[in-house]
Amino acid sequence: MKASPAFQLYPADFLVGVADMTNEEVGIYIRLLCLQWAKGRLDASKVARCVGTEIPPAVLEKFQVADGRMWNARLESVRVEQAKRREEQSKKGKAGADARWHSNGHAPANGRTMPRPSSGHSPNDGSSSSSSDFNLPPSEEAHGAAVAAARVAGSAQAVDPELLDWLRWWNTLKANSLVMAGVNEREPSRAIVQAWKRCKVDASLWERLRDRGAIEREIRASSFLRSAGWFRLEKLLGGQNRDGELYLTKLLESSYQDRKEPDDKAHASTGSKANSLNDYIARHGDSIERSGSTTLVAEERPRR
Repeated sequence: MKASPAFQLYPADFLVGVADMTNEEVGIYIRLLCLQWAKGRLDASKVARCVGTEIPPAVLEKFQVADGRMWNARLESVRVEQAKRREEQSKKGKAGADARWHSNGHAPANGRTMPRPSSGHSPNDGSSSSSSDFNLPPSEEAHGAAVAAARVAGSAQAVDPELLDWLRWWNTLKANSLVMAGVNEREPSRAIVQAWKRCKVDASLWERLRDRGAIEREIRASSFLRSAGWFRLEKLLGGQNRDGELYLTKLLESSYQDRKEPDDKAHASTGSKANSLNDYIARHGDSIERSGSTTLVAEERPRR
C-alpha cells in the first residue's frame, strides 16, 4: 500500500509539547518531523546538515537514537496507526463490494463476478442498491476526536503535584469568594498547563510565585480583582496585560489594591489648610481675639 503523504497534527497537544522551546527550536523540530515522515527514520550523522544547524538539546529530547538512526516515537506510532486504519478500511470496502455484487446468492457459471446495475432490477430479485449494504469505517474526524479524548483522559491522571497544590489553593480562594472562577483539579485547562510550564522555566517568574502568602494578601486587599471575571489562575501564572506587564508583578506591586489617598497628598492638604488660615489672619487681624495660646476667630458681621 502506498505510504500516506500527510500525518495528523493536533495543535493543542503540539503547543503543550513545545511550550518550553524557542521559536527557532520549534522550527527545527517540525522540520525534522516532516523529514522523518517523508523518509522514515533519519540518519543521525546527517540530521544537522539537513536542517542547517546543530540540533538543540530541547529538540533532541523529542527523539530516540539507536544504531545510527534517529526518530520520534510518537510520529512512528501515528504512522503505524494510520497504516492499520487504511488497511482496515480497504478490507471493509472489498467486503462491502463482494456483498453487493453477490446479494442474489450465486455467481455466474464462468466464476467471474459480474457487476449489477444500481437501478432497473427485476421486481422479484429482492436486491437493493442501498448504501446500507456497506459497513463503512468511522470518519477521520470521529477517530481524531476519540484519540484526543483518550489523550485528555490520560493526561488528567498525571497532574504535576506542585500544580495540583496551586489548583487546590485557587479553589480555596474561590470558596472564600476571593476569586470569581474556580479550576478543575483533575483536568486543568490547557491554558493553565501551558502557563505552568512557562513558570517552571522562567526563573524570575518562579521566584515571584514563591511567596503565595503575599499574593493572597494582595488579592484580599483588592475588591477589583475579587469581582473581576477575567482574573483567572492562568492570568496569575505569567499572564500579561496589553502593555506587556505581568499581572503577577502588578499584583505584588499593590497596583490593584483599593484606592487610598497617599500620605503625601494628605500632608499637602493639611498644609494647604494651614496656609489658608494664616492668610485669613493676615487679612482680618482686627476681627481676631487671642486668649492665652488659643486663637479664636470672631464671627465676621455682615455689613449693611
